Amino acid sequence: MANCPLLGIHKTFAEYAHFLYRRWVVKAVREFSASEVHIIFDHPGRHVISPKDTERQRRNGSIEEATYTEIVSNTLCPSNWRKFLSVRSQKRLLVNFLSMELLQIAQQAGLFSQLLVTAGGFDGINTDKAFQLQRPYYI
Repeated sequence: MANCPLLGIHKTFAEYAHFLYRRWVVKAVREFSASEVHIIFDHPGRHVISPKDTERQRRNGSIEEATYTEIVSNTLCPSNWRKFLSVRSQKRLLVNFLSMELLQIAQQAGLFSQLLVTAGGFDGINTDKAFQLQRPYYI
């Protein structure tokens, strides 16, 4: 993700979320005739010990200071995505934002007849929950 040349073209996190929605959700439905799209985010440290968590700890040499404490739709995207993503708390803010924003985009689009599920990107009272959007099927 950090080396993707398309990251720099998005002004706000809402624009970035719309890009991801078109790139992954709409593409899956159109190209693969998917009836369900599940977007699952990793939640580090949620389970006992995993090889992935061990590797994360090994790579956590220096702790960067967070410049983002909140991400909402009109928050400007970082100019340096690599630096932004190197801060674990910022990466988690991004995942939290995208988890709900992708569902809202699908709902606003009004054309989504398939099932969209996001999981792993929620904290607080919604930790370990999955949320879904499914438009009602009328006969």
